[in-house]
Amino acid sequence: MKIVARLLLFVVLLVVMVKVLDTNSNQDNVNKTTIAQVKQ
Repeated sequence: MKIVARLLLFVVLLVVMVKVLDTNSNQDNVNKTTIAQVKQ
């Protein structure tokens, strides 16, 4: 059971990391689009 609990914790951490990375990349894209609009 301990091994299963550790696997679950590991999976949850991975999902959280992926979500954080996705939000960061989305913010970068928004910043790039706003900069492009300002240049126009």
